[in-house]
Amino acid sequence: MKSKFFSFLNNSKNKTSFFRGLFYFVVGFLLFFKFKSIKKWITSKLRRFDVSDSPFTNGGVLTDKYIQTLSEKLFSAMNWFGTDEKAIEEVYAVITLYPTGLLKVYNAFGNPKYLGFGKNDLLGTPMDLKGWLSKELSRSEFEKWNVLFLKYGI
Repeated sequence: MKSKFFSFLNNSKNKTSFFRGLFYFVVGFLLFFKFKSIKKWITSKLRRFDVSDSPFTNGGVLTDKYIQTLSEKLFSAMNWFGTDEKAIEEVYAVITLYPTGLLKVYNAFGNPKYLGFGKNDLLGTPMDLKGWLSKELSRSEFEKWNVLFLKYGI
């Protein structure tokens, strides 16, 4: 049986078709299971919130919509290869001005699965915001966040 399979692959045309089909299968499989995180990433990149939701224009009130925006900004900054430290720093700056929002952002982030380079998918380990940040940031950058986590009992 093995020899028939390998002899099938010896033909260059069959080999190309086989590997092309395998490639499409793998890509389709990944897209199927990644749809939710891809959708979340795309919406976080395209999402625009109303200026009235910003605590800088509404008297310092952190609305639920703004908290969700901050959470999605953190997720999209860490979800793909590489880390968008600038986006994480922007959220950190807001949270240090409105520290009561840390717990809300932490809860809104939830426990998406982490697979060494982000990726909320089937194969990863569920981690909270603290876990994701500890994996994605340098030790010194994470320590800034950890001071806030400890201060608010997270």
